[in-house]
Amino acid sequence: MQNKFFNDAELWQMLKKGDHFALEKIYADFVDKLYNYGLKFTQSSQLIEDAIHDLFVTIWNSRERISTTNSIQNYLYAALRNNLIRNIHADKNLEISDEIEIPFASEPNTERLMILSEEKTAVILQLQKQLKSLTNRQQEAIYLKYYEEKSYEEICTIMDINYQSVRNLISSGLIKMKELVKLDV
Repeated sequence: MQNKFFNDAELWQMLKKGDHFALEKIYADFVDKLYNYGLKFTQSSQLIEDAIHDLFVTIWNSRERISTTNSIQNYLYAALRNNLIRNIHADKNLEISDEIEIPFASEPNTERLMILSEEKTAVILQLQKQLKSLTNRQQEAIYLKYYEEKSYEEICTIMDINYQSVRNLISSGLIKMKELVKLDV
């Protein structure tokens, strides 16, 4: 059974029926993505790891009652987001990340800087600066849309906001970034 490819709906149904393989597969497929997404909310590795662990324990313990989904990743992102926000608010001593760091653009390594032309490097640094000027919610929406390639509907589910709010966050963030480009020229 482990050699067969399962789509999200099939794998989720297997999990709901108590299949340990399905739980292990879902965990293996998404744990790294969940951890990276958790870093957008806090830099506390312990909090992120605990939230992921709690998420999978909750899913397993309530597997018969969890809702059906066609996108496991969206379900997990939304659930992790809710867990982290709840835990961060519960523990006021934790430092909340002020910005969403986009891994492919936030800190180019030395080798990459040597390969890129000075012009491309300047553009990357300018985009980093512009991203940091956005609100946390704008950064999160833009991260999900352009880095994770999520649809507006998927972002609505993950961020638990309506469609128009997602469109507004992304649009206003992009407009602000364009305005900053004009100011820097």
